[in-house]
Amino acid sequence: RGDLTETAKVTWSYDRNTPYVASPLLYQGILYMTRQRSTRLTTLRARDGQLFQEAEQIEGLSDIYASPVAAAGRLYFIDRRGTTAVLEAGKTPRVLSVNKLNDTVDASPLLIGNQIYIRSWNRIYCLKES
Repeated sequence: RGDLTETAKVTWSYDRNTPYVASPLLYQGILYMTRQRSTRLTTLRARDGQLFQEAEQIEGLSDIYASPVAAAGRLYFIDRRGTTAVLEAGKTPRVLSVNKLNDTVDASPLLIGNQIYIRSWNRIYCLKES
């Protein structure tokens, strides 16, 4: 109860390069987060907050509102222009591919099986892995 900020209840904290709209992603023990609305990616070990990478640019993306998602060892970041970057999960993720829909996207993608659902301002896209 009450303010826990300066108590032993807080295991660790990090106050740089944090998101504005998008939620951080916890996947396989690593916390992934973008800086503000930018495409600068920071990775931390979730258990103790150890910094692996700080504010590294995700090439091919711009302004991000959507929260990232992950499956099968891959991370999916989508920007407001409808561009999705697929990254290999890990301490220092690398871009595997960049894919574009010519539509405005603010919503987080949804992964089900081998399909990704993307809601734009005007429609819903269902993309299937080939």
